[in-house]
Amino acid sequence: MIIGAVLCVLPQCGLEYLPFLKAPADPDVRDADKIFEFTRTNTELEFRGYELYYKFYTIDQDPNTTITTLAGLKADTFQRMSNATDTETKPLIQIPLLDVTAYTFTLLFNQFPTAADPRFVSSPSGITGQLRRSTVYGSTQGNEPGFFKHFPESVDQTDQTYELDDEDIESQVWAVINSDPPGDNVRLAVYALSYGLKDYTSPLYSDAVYLGDITINFGW
Repeated sequence: MIIGAVLCVLPQCGLEYLPFLKAPADPDVRDADKIFEFTRTNTELEFRGYELYYKFYTIDQDPNTTITTLAGLKADTFQRMSNATDTETKPLIQIPLLDVTAYTFTLLFNQFPTAADPRFVSSPSGITGQLRRSTVYGSTQGNEPGFFKHFPESVDQTDQTYELDDEDIESQVWAVINSDPPGDNVRLAVYALSYGLKDYTSPLYSDAVYLGDITINFGW
């Protein structure tokens, strides 16, 4: 009787299989180096890679470090990171099927104030890509219309990379970025989630993991 009860937890007994994704492991941040890190421990068949969410804070605001779900991130106005033209493709950090490498991922925000985009890199090497914000340049701006905006630390105020109506810029943060004389530091807080597909079609997310926050200066 006990054996029968155990067997009936299997899919053939008519019970729904509810896959579970491990969350990103070993979250770390090094503010002095402008670097975030996390590691992969996923072995699930549904696993496809990672999504990243971010939010700007002023220096005197405390980032919310206790969010555990994608819904919670969205409710707290965290925004999904993108690449230059990514509007549909998920996850942002894609890991090939059948690749079981125990990667460590590093998010490099240490290129400022150059024009280079922040990027993610893997160790062992092989997976890399750029990181951009959640809002796009408008068609009348002349700067990559339709492309997602950059994350530069020091920008020309005339290039419209940061604007008051950007969905990822709250009024308090905009006041710092747009201040004259040059603005003070702001914080960039980042979360990571594992992403997968249930039954090859339905999005599946792990718990959200707080990676930390770094200081960015928008002085120009």
